[in-house]
Amino acid sequence: MVKTAKAGGTKFINASAREIIVNDGNVTGVRLIDGKIIPADSVILATGGMSYPLTGSTGDGYKMAEALGWHIPPWTGRGRGRRKRQDDGAFRQKRVG
Repeated sequence: MVKTAKAGGTKFINASAREIIVNDGNVTGVRLIDGKIIPADSVILATGGMSYPLTGSTGDGYKMAEALGWHIPPWTGRGRGRRKRQDDGAFRQKRVG
C-alpha cells in the first residue's frame, strides 16, 4: 500500500504537527512544531490512543481536530478505547470556516 501511495505522489512525513491550516473551509497545509509549513490538499490526522498513555499520545491530535470543528465524544472507560457514539453511530463534523 505504501509503495502504491508513494508511486502516486503521496508524501509520508515523520514530524510533529502544530496545526492543520484551513483557508475558506479547505485544508491547505500543516504547520509543524518547528514552524515549517507543508502544503497539502488533504491530511490524515491520526490521534493516537489517549486511553493508554504509554503509547506516547499527547492529545494534540484531539486538540487539532476540535480546532477544526470536529466533535470528539468523551471516552466512556467501558471496553478497550470505545467512545460514546452519536445517535447514528458516527462522529460528527461541523463545516470548517
